[in-house]
Amino acid sequence: MFRTKQKTMTDELKSVQQEIKMRHKEFFESQLAYRLLSHPELFPAVKKISGSICYLITQNKEILLKILAENKIISDELLDEKYYGRLKSIDSTPVTGEIILQKILEVLCSDKINLSQILQIHMVFIHRLFDEIINFSDSNTMREITARKAALVKQLFPDALFRDRARKEINTSPSLTRQLGITRHPVFNKLVGMSEDAHLRALDRFAIDQGSVFYKNTIGKIIPKVAGPSGHTGALLLGANLYGNLTSEELHQYTIACFVFLATGGNHSFHEVMIVAQQVGIHYRENDYLHNLPSSIKDTEFFKTFSAEFPQYFQENDIENYSSLSPGA
Repeated sequence: MFRTKQKTMTDELKSVQQEIKMRHKEFFESQLAYRLLSHPELFPAVKKISGSICYLITQNKEILLKILAENKIISDELLDEKYYGRLKSIDSTPVTGEIILQKILEVLCSDKINLSQILQIHMVFIHRLFDEIINFSDSNTMREITARKAALVKQLFPDALFRDRARKEINTSPSLTRQLGITRHPVFNKLVGMSEDAHLRALDRFAIDQGSVFYKNTIGKIIPKVAGPSGHTGALLLGANLYGNLTSEELHQYTIACFVFLATGGNHSFHEVMIVAQQVGIHYRENDYLHNLPSSIKDTEFFKTFSAEFPQYFQENDIENYSSLSPGA
């Protein structure tokens, strides 16, 4: 009887310890994303892709104006308050396609870089507009890009990863919030920043499906989760590979920008972004933050300062110490 009671208490203690570590790691990832959001200069790859998108827009303006007039979903995803990174300061009524394109170009070309707005534009462009441009291309170009895109889609969205989305809807009407990050603890929420505008978060709408393969692969590990493998990451990296002309280091850098956008918006964790990026050759090892960040970020004063605040997550042996609890923990 005594042994049984002692074992129960030990199990409960381990469960509490694991819960505390998970909540703190959510806070750490939220802080990493929030701090990087204030350092857009660390992401020249984002500017490079923005330049490619600006070129495609200016070369295909009439096509895009037609699409914007026909598809209201596009303007909603760019302007509606529920979207994190939505465009602001559009006072004209009605908002025409011409005004939207002008605002897109203004945001993408501005010296004052707003990562959340830029990544939302990147997302809408690859998801809603790029195919329309290709459809109006000459037949040889269309065939070539269509074939390349199909191969990339197969690579980025493997059935084994996206067969089930590993999430279930728990709230069909979540409230708008200014809270940034993926923290679930009220104290940590207060320590993470707030956005200027309210938005919806996947964190408030979904829970991880504990029957999914994705969840089962993380059992016993301290890995924050929000909404399963990130389809947004797949789409953004699809665009980066199709028209970004990025080096391997730049693609890695752009992947971290995707994490910054998706984690500050409360939509995905580091793991949920990186397991998708891994499909196109981006280095990823669970809980190994030190080696999962590109050198263009690690070789900076920002990283020196930030890693000193959270040294436990940037040690060479972090993967052994923090990925799971040891039997005696």
